[in-house]
Amino acid sequence: MPRLQKLLHVLREIFYFQVLDKVEALQAEFDAMNKKKIDLENNIDLCSKKLDRAEKLISGLGGEKDRQVHSKPKSWDRYLVFYAKLHNVRDSASETADSFAH
Repeated sequence: MPRLQKLLHVLREIFYFQVLDKVEALQAEFDAMNKKKIDLENNIDLCSKKLDRAEKLISGLGGEKDRQVHSKPKSWDRYLVFYAKLHNVRDSASETADSFAH
């Protein structure tokens, strides 16, 4: 009987240490997952900030687009006026030259 009790005691110790090893492994996995969770939460926060900045930038550029759309016709109008004046000068010069020639 003492031998059986000794064997039971050894088995209990083995089982106890196996349980402790499993608990330690689970604790290590739990700690790793908590660290990953914190990293993901920080990443979510960083992405939210980046998204806010991008939205502000895009909205600011939206006004720039409107400004450019409205300013292009002015530039085009200036080109057309210059082109018309250039042709008027050329036509006037042609008419003057024709009048001298006749």
